[in-house]
Amino acid sequence: MVYIPMKQFIVLLLSFLAVLSSCASEEKKLGGKKLDEIITDTSVITGAVIAVDQNSRMVTIKDGSGSYATFRVDREVKSLAGIQKGNRVIATYMESIGIRVAAPGSESSSVKDKRELTVEIGLKGDRPYRVTARVVELTAVVDSINHHKRYISVRGSRGTILSFKVGKTIEGFETVNKGDEVVVHYTEPVAILIEKVKQEK
Repeated sequence: MVYIPMKQFIVLLLSFLAVLSSCASEEKKLGGKKLDEIITDTSVITGAVIAVDQNSRMVTIKDGSGSYATFRVDREVKSLAGIQKGNRVIATYMESIGIRVAAPGSESSSVKDKRELTVEIGLKGDRPYRVTARVVELTAVVDSINHHKRYISVRGSRGTILSFKVGKTIEGFETVNKGDEVVVHYTEPVAILIEKVKQEK
């Protein structure tokens, strides 16, 4: 069972955030800036399916080292229908990407329309795969932070730790420190491939 970390999280962050309303096609803006697209690479995890929900298309996998990965499987991936709890699978997915980190109550932390906050994500190189990922808002405490690599881990109210890289265009990241309470907006992980691992005879 092997977990291969993402080779490179963000290659290009053109602007900031696209807000799409579920009841209208009109684009809205967050913080006066618009994110056209995030270009990223992928991670691969091999392990046992701990939970799977065919309706929401959410899957949780536990690898041999005890690490977990939870993600939504893109609707283009038809193989999910044959995946059940307990199956040993291999999945390729786009991990969480931080697109906003701000102090609670600040103007930059507010999102007026949270019903359908989404962003376009595409793969770099010669793999023109595109998905629309929901953006999640979380109020959390900074567990660890690397300003140079722009990598942050935050702890939610239930003790869950989430880690992701933060785009270079996000202003104010340098002022965030360990122990700070922040409001984070990040993209949900999305799997673009999941299949059962063939059992050796």
